[in-house]
Amino acid sequence: MHIYLHVLAGDDIPRTLAALSDRLWLNGCGWLVVGAAGQVLVRSIVDASVGTPERLVFEGAPVVEPPLARIAVRADR
Repeated sequence: MHIYLHVLAGDDIPRTLAALSDRLWLNGCGWLVVGAAGQVLVRSIVDASVGTPERLVFEGAPVVEPPLARIAVRADR
C-alpha cells in the first residue's frame, strides 16, 4: 500500500523520513534482511529511501489524454 502526504517544505522530507524510521525501530517495527550479495538491509513498515524526487511509482493503468495515445503491444511479439 502506498500513502502519499502533502508537505509544505520538500527539503525537510529526508529528515522526516529518517526520524519516522528511527521511531518505528524504537517501537519494534523494524527488522534486518540479508541481501543476495550478503549486505545487511535495514527495513521497517515505512520505506525511508523513497523521499527523493527521482523515485517513480507505477501503479495501475495509465490515464492517457490527447494528444497522447496508448499503443497496445501484443505479448507474443
